[in-house]
Amino acid sequence: MSAPVVILGAGAAGLMAAIAAARAGAPTLLLEKTKRFGYKILISGHGRCNLTNAEGDVKQLIANYPGGGKFLHSVFSQFDNHDFIRFIEGLGLPTKTDARGRVYPETDRSLDVVEAFEHELDRLGIRLRLEAPGARIVTEEGRAVGIELASGEVVRAGALVITVGGQSFPNTGSTGDGYRMAQETGHTLVTPFPALVPLKSPGLGELAGVSLRDVEVTAVVDGKPAAKRRADMMFAHFGMTGPAVLHLSRKASLALSQGKSVEFWLDLAPDRTREELDADLRQAWEQTPRTHLNNALKDWLPERLVPFFLKKAAITGDRPVSEIPKRERSKLVDVLKRAVFPIPSVLSKEVAEVTAGGLDLKELDPRTLASKRIPNLFWAGEVLDVDGYIGGYNFQSAWSTGWVAGLSAARSLGYDLRGDGESS
Repeated sequence: MSAPVVILGAGAAGLMAAIAAARAGAPTLLLEKTKRFGYKILISGHGRCNLTNAEGDVKQLIANYPGGGKFLHSVFSQFDNHDFIRFIEGLGLPTKTDARGRVYPETDRSLDVVEAFEHELDRLGIRLRLEAPGARIVTEEGRAVGIELASGEVVRAGALVITVGGQSFPNTGSTGDGYRMAQETGHTLVTPFPALVPLKSPGLGELAGVSLRDVEVTAVVDGKPAAKRRADMMFAHFGMTGPAVLHLSRKASLALSQGKSVEFWLDLAPDRTREELDADLRQAWEQTPRTHLNNALKDWLPERLVPFFLKKAAITGDRPVSEIPKRERSKLVDVLKRAVFPIPSVLSKEVAEVTAGGLDLKELDPRTLASKRIPNLFWAGEVLDVDGYIGGYNFQSAWSTGWVAGLSAARSLGYDLRGDGESS
């Protein structure tokens, strides 16, 4: 038997790399540091697993990767989101797509995804070793020849694929091991920082758990609007989170790491101009002049937000709306259209949904994901300087880079994909 393809890390990218290599006919060994594989798949989407996005156009797909998008052109030309949908359905797991293009298993069970992968590993005869953490990439004469485990055992490899993740959710095994290995083998690391991460903002503890539907959030860096997103959001004891906030969090996180100031502006009535909102409030108050402002605002805001926004506008709410002067109504409109929240920091990489930064993409061949520095060495998944928005994009980059790296590793040993596990 030829020296095998060895994959380090049995998450989304590692599973795909192993299956691609084995389907090409290469003897394949998959190593995982924890007691289980595919743990991040298992816990994703609150147990539902947003597998990918059904984006129909590759350009639009790539537009959802603020980190490394251009690099993915070659990868997606070989294996894109629709290839993955066909792949996972070929494992006997039907999918469904929601109104936002997010693709889920039809059963809404992430466990079914992991089990589908497990059956395919078994069917292809892929060897899986759990509790086998990698410690060091072993090189001889400048070439990767294996991986040294934490136990000191050296696992020899004809081709080595590193898919150990970034630093998000370290209890799943993603503890930054790949960053260290990259630097030890002479690769450059783009400083990692948290992306898709909740933001800290002071004084919001009383609002914890309050959700807002279809609002517009603007990220403002050094006093200048930098990006905006219209979606849902939620307040938390530490600050804010939810789809709109997470979408903008990468820009905030990067700006803060560069020493810039960040604040978020919240528009609670994005369908109305300031003048339209003022007219709507005036008309509503004319119809119920004796209603106290505290109660009148419940038609416009969740009840728990009313005192908070009145305080922001510096208006007392225990008066009939007929007694609210135009000047105070104008201040209230200002706050409803642009409530300002300072963002002094973000939560850590450990609680982020994904880590931005990672292995410098300039040091990889975009067609094969092979290292340009170390022959026989391939990289895939979150360890790369690639990150996407919410909506299944980060899983898709893992599936695609894993597939390309695994297949390329097999081809480097003389195997090639001819069908289902047949080599040329």
